[in-house]
Amino acid sequence: MDGDTEARGAAADSTVQNSPVGAVGREAPGEGRVEGPDEKRPGQPRAEDDAAADFRGPPEERLRLSIGEPGDALALVQHTLGFMPEDSLVIIGLTRGTTGAHLRVDLAAAADDPGRLARWAADCLGGAETDPGADGSVVLFFGDEAPAPPMNGDEALRPHAALCGALEAEMSRRRMPVVQTWIVGGGSIRDYHCPDADCCPYPGQDVETAAHSVLNTHMVYRGRRALRTPTEITEAFLDDRRPMPAERDAVAAHVPDRPPGPGGPDSAEHALAVWECSLDDELAGRLDDPEDLHRWYLDHGEDLAAAASALADRQVRDALLVQAAVGVAPALAGLRVSRSAAPGETPGEALERLEGPSGPPPQLVSLVGEFEAAFLGATGRRPDWARIDALETLLSRLHHAVDDDVRAEVLAMVGWIEWARGRGSVAGAYLDRCRELEPAHGLADLLERAMALGGICPWARVREHSWSYGRGDSAG
Repeated sequence: MDGDTEARGAAADSTVQNSPVGAVGREAPGEGRVEGPDEKRPGQPRAEDDAAADFRGPPEERLRLSIGEPGDALALVQHTLGFMPEDSLVIIGLTRGTTGAHLRVDLAAAADDPGRLARWAADCLGGAETDPGADGSVVLFFGDEAPAPPMNGDEALRPHAALCGALEAEMSRRRMPVVQTWIVGGGSIRDYHCPDADCCPYPGQDVETAAHSVLNTHMVYRGRRALRTPTEITEAFLDDRRPMPAERDAVAAHVPDRPPGPGGPDSAEHALAVWECSLDDELAGRLDDPEDLHRWYLDHGEDLAAAASALADRQVRDALLVQAAVGVAPALAGLRVSRSAAPGETPGEALERLEGPSGPPPQLVSLVGEFEAAFLGATGRRPDWARIDALETLLSRLHHAVDDDVRAEVLAMVGWIEWARGRGSVAGAYLDRCRELEPAHGLADLLERAMALGGICPWARVREHSWSYGRGDSAG
């Protein structure tokens, strides 16, 4: 769970990813390397930014690793999050001998209330809303200072001692005991609890050397992409697929002075229809060829300009996110009902005010309910991740042709997409860029508050519903 719902800066800066890796275990003193059980949870290869085994091969060819090995643990974290974290608490859930949910939290925020953080982390990894729940866990502290012996040998004076103790107590109580704890800092990694400086010399093993483990080598061999930080991911989005001047001008020349009105060829409904056709083109690969993409810009410049500019209407923006996730009908229903909503009122609340002999039509009630559930990632089923990914690509193709007001909406939308994926660190990077253009942005504020309260997207908490589940090696 890339508990990167990442409650950034608050007690719950989390990033949640679900990554099945082969069997895992820890090294027992004097017994050499101990692997986990042969039973492995069925699954498919994870996305490129996850540490995933290749589950397509027979069991004897699947990757096995030891969480008791520093290099394996570091490579697992690095490939799951897509970057090596700093000033972070990382918790890896273990489920029947395989890795499952991963949680990353800002270390400073986590230390504010260790008991509360421990309870929240246990809920994320093994609560009723998480499937599958963990039956064990691994903890890593990423700080600035290199591991050093505790003063006077007092265990309570170790860095993060209170947080470590709270996590171990709560995880044990919830039957997902911490089986290994690592401390990383100053370029070194060391077993947090080992008292023997001869066994584990201070400050520990070199991080870069340790990270080039068999797992890291395996991930590179399997063709996973180069790792990128959240900042690098946002920069790549802003720079990627930059249109040629003629293409950009073909769209920009038709940008209307104001967002589309409620009816006519420039209506919000028409804009959503253009987005739907563009999603179909993207999914069908009709925009992969540079010449086809060039014609797309030139032939549809007016429609694309209207569709992009329509995002300045935040009701259209929200409807498009829902449309990509669950389809056109809920998006249109939510959009139309939201038009009659009072300020601060949700579509569902507005629907309750609709008059009629028997209230609003049941089908409309159902569609609006699906609209609201999709916006919160709480549909209880897997969204259409291929369409959501295609929407992100389209946004990256068009954001160069719009003004800063609409570009702020684009960045907030991609922030929502990353939140839905369970990548809170990346979501936060997009929201930061959004705020550079519009400091008081409604959707950015909403997502930040949700993440600060530990609001991990429900889709990211269920393996089969999550973005990372079942993705191929070429996923971006």
